[in-house]
Amino acid sequence: DADGKRAILELDLNTFEYKPQAKTKFASIDAAKAIEDMPSRIKTLTWGDDKVGEFLWKTTSRISRYAANRIPEIADTIVEIDNAIKWGFGWEVGVFEAWDAIGVRESVERMKSEGQSVPVGQCRRCASSSHGDRCQTKIGSNSVIGGQVGTAGHIEIGEGTTIGAQSGVSKNLAGKQMYMGTPAVPAREWKEQLAHSHGIPKLKKRVALLEQLLDKAGKTSRDESERL
Repeated sequence: DADGKRAILELDLNTFEYKPQAKTKFASIDAAKAIEDMPSRIKTLTWGDDKVGEFLWKTTSRISRYAANRIPEIADTIVEIDNAIKWGFGWEVGVFEAWDAIGVRESVERMKSEGQSVPVGQCRRCASSSHGDRCQTKIGSNSVIGGQVGTAGHIEIGEGTTIGAQSGVSKNLAGKQMYMGTPAVPAREWKEQLAHSHGIPKLKKRVALLEQLLDKAGKTSRDESERL
């Protein structure tokens, strides 16, 4: 600038000339700064009645609809898509986690009111383009389901069932049990599988050592045969 200091300029879209950047304040951003909980912050920003809210609603609703349309094309459940987004791009929350945060029911109603095409699953089992009662998963009373749990259609989850976060349910589950993993199995079985998997590195070392001993024994046997 005139004082020799660095200045940030912005492009005037009316004149296409650069001008000093104007400082702007948005009510939704000011409100979100005081919120520590990420889902609540996302909801506040997306539903903000200003340019920030308008921008985030357009991008979030489009991303959500696009991601929903990719199931089962690139993944069987929303869990895989959310994990790919978080692990691959370093997002703190996945696409569907963000959708949960802003409110699925409210956001879908707004999408429809704006004429947006809301994806509806195609059930390959009953050849229906809309998931009615025939396709819904039936969940028994007093059941607890953790976050990011994916379920197939046409299955029943018994009463008093607990399903751990990020599990994948592909078949009917008996009630009054805790299930974990993908595919979901009783928690005790899942813990046994996990314990066995932790022993794989040690097992590989033992197999490698056994192979070395067998090779050594074979070489000794050949040497003795040649001497005879």
